[in-house]
Parts: sequence; C-alpha cells; structure tokens
Amino acid sequence: MKNLVVIFFLFISLSITAQTSQEEYDYVTKELKEQLVKGLELKKGYTLEEFLKSDMSEESWDITFYLFKKEDVKTPVAIVLVSRSSISYLGSFFYCIPAINSKSEIWEKFKESIKGFEDCLTYEYSLALSKALTSN
Repeated sequence: MKNLVVIFFLFISLSITAQTSQEEYDYVTKELKEQLVKGLELKKGYTLEEFLKSDMSEESWDITFYLFKKEDVKTPVAIVLVSRSSISYLGSFFYCIPAINSKSEIWEKFKESIKGFEDCLTYEYSLALSKALTSN
C-alpha cells in the first residue's frame, strides 16, 4: 500500500516541469504553515494557488492541493498537500510534493515524510482526490 501512495503522488506531480530546490522544499515543510496561520505573506517571489480541494464532510476533513509557483517560472516548482481537520487550522499537515524532475535527494525526503501514512490515510487522500476530480 505504501508504494501506492508514492505512485499516487507521482501521478499528481506529472504535469510539473520545474525543479523543487532544497530551499523550496524546506520552506514548504518548515515555514509555510506558520506563515499562513499567522496571516503573514508568502516568501517573496512565490505564490500559492489552490489547485484541487475536497471537503470530506463525513470525516470533517479537508484535503487541498496547492500549486507553489515562483515568479518568472512558467510551471509550479512544487505541489503543496494540506490536510486538516475542519475544526482547527493549527492541526493541519503540510507535505511538499516535489516537481517530477527534482533531484533524487528531494524525492527521498518526500518519501520519508509519507512513510508514516497509514493505509486508512492513504485511502482518505485517494477518496478526496477522486471526489474533487469526479464530482460535479
């Protein structure tokens, strides 16, 4: 099932042609959440654009995919996966899905970050993606 998670995230990132740098990966996984919770601006030169959202009302859980874009770069440099309980934004989880052609070290960090996903969480992410892509 863990391999399914990696394949799932690779599928999501296929349309990205930019690379995710170590600095960008660290920013998304270590600083972005705090900035958003505090209402601060994003890192200068970057934007965050909602790409896909699924409200899992039966589970009281939101799963949103954002495109992390850099000025003057046509394609996103990463996809940010944010999952959170609808009760508290502070309880959110941020994952940085690297651009497909990023260095293997960045992909290894991502794989390490999702190692702890339980099968039920993988199911919830898959369900959210399906709902967001196939619902009217």
